[in-house]
Amino acid sequence: MHMCCVCGGPLTPACIVETRQELQSSLQTRSSEVSSLVSDIQLFISEHAQDLAPEQSRQLLRQLQQLQTTFHRASGRVQAWADALSAQRGREEERQRRERLREEERKDREWKSAREREVVQHQKSECSQKLEDLNVWLAGPAGVLASQRAGPESGDVDALQDRQKKLKDVQRDLQSKAEAVAQAIRSVEEFLAEKGESLSPEEKKNLQMALRRLKEQYTTLTDSANTSLSELDMAISTTVQQNTQRAKAVKELQETQSQIDSLLNSLSSFNQALGVGAPLDVQDSPFSQPEGAVVPHTEKLQLALQRLQAQQAQLLQVTQSARSLLDQPDSTVPPEEKQRLRFALDQLQAQHQDQLQICQERLRKSETLKDELTKFLQEHRTLGSWLEQSEQELRSLGEGETDAQGLKNRQEEHRKLGEDVICHKADLRFVSISGQKVLDSVQGALEQVGGSDPSLESIKQLVSDKLQDANHRYTTLHTKSTELGGRLSGLLERYQQYQDEVVSLHSWLSTHEQNQSITKSSGDTDPQNLQNALRQVQLLQDKLAERSVQLEKVKRAGRDLVSTDESPSLKAIDILCAADGLEKRFGSLSASISERAEQLQTAVAQSVSVQEGLKGLLSWLDKLVLNPRPVKPTAQAIQDALTQNQ
Repeated sequence: MHMCCVCGGPLTPACIVETRQELQSSLQTRSSEVSSLVSDIQLFISEHAQDLAPEQSRQLLRQLQQLQTTFHRASGRVQAWADALSAQRGREEERQRRERLREEERKDREWKSAREREVVQHQKSECSQKLEDLNVWLAGPAGVLASQRAGPESGDVDALQDRQKKLKDVQRDLQSKAEAVAQAIRSVEEFLAEKGESLSPEEKKNLQMALRRLKEQYTTLTDSANTSLSELDMAISTTVQQNTQRAKAVKELQETQSQIDSLLNSLSSFNQALGVGAPLDVQDSPFSQPEGAVVPHTEKLQLALQRLQAQQAQLLQVTQSARSLLDQPDSTVPPEEKQRLRFALDQLQAQHQDQLQICQERLRKSETLKDELTKFLQEHRTLGSWLEQSEQELRSLGEGETDAQGLKNRQEEHRKLGEDVICHKADLRFVSISGQKVLDSVQGALEQVGGSDPSLESIKQLVSDKLQDANHRYTTLHTKSTELGGRLSGLLERYQQYQDEVVSLHSWLSTHEQNQSITKSSGDTDPQNLQNALRQVQLLQDKLAERSVQLEKVKRAGRDLVSTDESPSLKAIDILCAADGLEKRFGSLSASISERAEQLQTAVAQSVSVQEGLKGLLSWLDKLVLNPRPVKPTAQAIQDALTQNQ
């Protein structure tokens, strides 16, 4: 006899019914929980497929399938147990049919009702199982679609085509399941229409939700697969086109970069070559004028400018190609390549523009240098002509013999020449300034070419030599002019002093030569007058002695004037003749005065002797007793008287 698992007593029909109800209630609860869990897991997989690895999704689905299988098995066992309980209940009812007929009929009705519910539950379970199986199967394509959508965009056509193949497989699987999905949907809808009233509201709601999820998930997956395939087809086409454009862009980029590098190398070598020049000999230059030395430098700059201008067309073409590449999308030309290309292009344009400006500026300075050099050489030639003429004039003024008037004329001409030399000092300054401008321009040009250019060096040497020559010649001319001026002034001053002495001596001689009263006898016998005349002659002799010193000075000055080795010199004959004439006149006057002095001394001595005799005679006469008698006052009488008184 079976025991009741509820009350622990004998198994009665009531216990069987209670036990079956508990089993059915528990089975329904578990079925709802399992269905809810399956729905939740499927919804979780669908919503978080991109966050789960395919292995994780498959593991969840396997566990879910195991859960459903286990639950179905348990449900089958429970159902079998229920069937066994029902059979046992029938046997118990049959055994107790007599005394519990009414109860048996009631139980029979309950059994039929339960049987109907069991059929409904079985059908519901089959519908739920179909929906669950389809949802579980849809989780696989959903995971594949999610993994393909979550994959990064790739420029690899093979990778894109592999994704396309997988998506087509998913689409094919979805299409193959279309009939099964439609049949499942129809069967569930028919079940709900026929037996929906037999289900509890919660069961009906859960089944409707599962049906709706299946419809939505299948429609979403189908649309997603179609959309993904369409997008992937477009991506493959775009990628193929981009790869073609990228290959073309890479080739153009290489060609453009090569052209830019070639132009940069050309500019670099051009900049180095611009500072190198062939040696230039100004004397051997094919140009007839010295300013032709700047022509090779100018021609070299003009040729360089022409080369730079010729490169502008190529630069424009390269710039257009580079701009076209820079306008390409980043998928065709990577940003780092654009950055390198833009840097190289900017560097090329900047270097070309700098070289062009530098070359134009240097050409302008070269033209200016040529003009300044021409101006300097013209001014230097003008100054050189004047220097040559002045040097000749200075030589003519400082050479040969001349007379006093000629010396004065030379001094006047030298004064004019000296003034002209001073005036031309400003011209020398202008020439120096002009030459310094040329040297500064040449130095600036040499610094630009790196300090080495034979043509510029020859110009610098030429200008420096000419400046040095002009300054040296002018300084020499000025020095010689000053020295000549000093010599002329000194010579003329000495001649003037000599002439003043000559004139003074000549005047004095003329004055005394014309005074005949001193040098000639007057016939006067008066002692006093003779004494006075002798004193005058003696004074004249003293003056004559003094003048002899002046005469010696004149003679010495004359000798100094004619014996100098300096040029110019005075004519010796004029100087010596004048000195000799004065010396002769002085000697003649001196002789006359000496002779007159001797005569006067003799006369004075005689006069003194006579006076003393007269005084003695008078004294003797005063002592005599005179007998007056007439005496004739004649010379004879006096002589006689003197004779008597001796």
